[in-house]
Amino acid sequence: MSGFIQTQSSEANSDILVGLIHQSAKDYLVNGGNLDSDAIENYMHYVIAERLLASLENYWMYAGKPGANTEDTVPLHPDQADLVYYALEFWQYHARHCGVYANAIFNTDRLFFSLDSDTRVYWTYLGFGASPPEPVTGLDLSQANFLWDQSQLSAIHVAALIGNVPWISLLVEESGIQLLDSADGFGVTPLQYAALGGHADAVQFIINSADLTVQYGRAIWFSIIIGSASVTRLLLQNGANVDIQDEVNRELIDLACTGDDECEDDDEISLEAKPRRISLLIRAIEGCHAEVVEVLLWANASLRPNGQSALCHAAAFGDEQTLQVLANQGANIDDKDEQGKSALYHALVRGDSGIQRILVEWRARTCGVNLCKMQMSEPDIYQALSSDPNIHMKDKDGRTALHSAVFVPSQGNVKRLLWLGLDPNERDHDGNTPLHAAMGFCLKDLVPMRCLLWDKMFDQRVFEEVSRLAQSSCHSTREQQRQEAERLTSFPEIGVKFDAIRLLVIYGASIEATNDSGESPWSVL
Repeated sequence: MSGFIQTQSSEANSDILVGLIHQSAKDYLVNGGNLDSDAIENYMHYVIAERLLASLENYWMYAGKPGANTEDTVPLHPDQADLVYYALEFWQYHARHCGVYANAIFNTDRLFFSLDSDTRVYWTYLGFGASPPEPVTGLDLSQANFLWDQSQLSAIHVAALIGNVPWISLLVEESGIQLLDSADGFGVTPLQYAALGGHADAVQFIINSADLTVQYGRAIWFSIIIGSASVTRLLLQNGANVDIQDEVNRELIDLACTGDDECEDDDEISLEAKPRRISLLIRAIEGCHAEVVEVLLWANASLRPNGQSALCHAAAFGDEQTLQVLANQGANIDDKDEQGKSALYHALVRGDSGIQRILVEWRARTCGVNLCKMQMSEPDIYQALSSDPNIHMKDKDGRTALHSAVFVPSQGNVKRLLWLGLDPNERDHDGNTPLHAAMGFCLKDLVPMRCLLWDKMFDQRVFEEVSRLAQSSCHSTREQQRQEAERLTSFPEIGVKFDAIRLLVIYGASIEATNDSGESPWSVL
């Protein structure tokens, strides 16, 4: 029997159609063989997997050695590109479904499975070399049972990662149950690779075959990272600890950046590197894996591990489904994180209308109010928020959401908060107003621009623009301020980062206000 791959491009769209043309031997058909048998299906996947592996091997050997052109290694022809792309995406799928034939692939293509070869890139792509939290219970590397050449990927670990249960079973029968307790060169066991691949059937087989409870720690971390609810539930049902934590250094999520020098990520979320512990639940929330969050809550995971707020994390990461799961599981809408920020505070800083809608409807339900709407529009949300006193809350440093919003470069977000009525002259515990924060953050990285335009000229243009807006705002009504804000266009040669400053001034921020150190917003110039 034989088979081959056919690739073609669809004229209707750019999708690549890859199919198997399979010809069974005539004598097999004459003898009345069952074409629907598992053996035939496995063989079909084997033929595909073998040919895909050959294409990958040729591609990486050539790509890794520019100029190489031997009888065995030839340049990748454009017509082969579709096959290579398909191989990258689906080799592991066909290898998973070819049963024990996978052992033949592994034994005949050992060069491809060498960690010293250029194919290392592909194995990293699949998941080999993943680094779980070191302190988490799961494997003492000093006790690891290394059974194989560390320059090669072991068959049992490849089988576990792709989730080929018949192949795993065959290897265990040949080498003994101790094979399931072996770690590869990266310090990861078959159970943990099966969890990393998200293969619940492979995880179940390995758990049933040996007592590997000590490995559950890393295994469940892997399942959390990839967002596999089925594997997470399976491990928890078999004794995994829902309260394990990662004690390595992690970045402290803080959408409301404090303006410290270490806050340098001004494109999206500001991160402050600090040692901290993180639970499975918080890690799942950071990954926006709502189904996994639901499984962990089913296992009674704490909503406030180590004083961290699961609800605030969900709001900070902007995942509506996860936030809804937490709401349904009894989270406290007024819960605050370590910085004293609530979920609503984070939602206001992000400007995420979806998260804001959930919180508004949640607040209404807790107050016994029926909003009578299946889906609130954006104006409805703003109207409800404008009458909610919680939008004016401060964090532990006395900063409002408006103080924090200037660090998220979105003109629309600052504008919305001002429209909601947040005070542009509110002071934090150091006497700084939102304008102090905006001046320091939005202009600190414009030093090259100032040098290019000559300091005095640049400072004068900024001063004149801000002074003009300040003078105009003194005599403006609220409606006139809104109209002026709507007409705002980016300042020439400075761009949108200056817009937050201009918006604050339009809405009445004082340009002469001094903080506790006697500094005005102009001190940065």
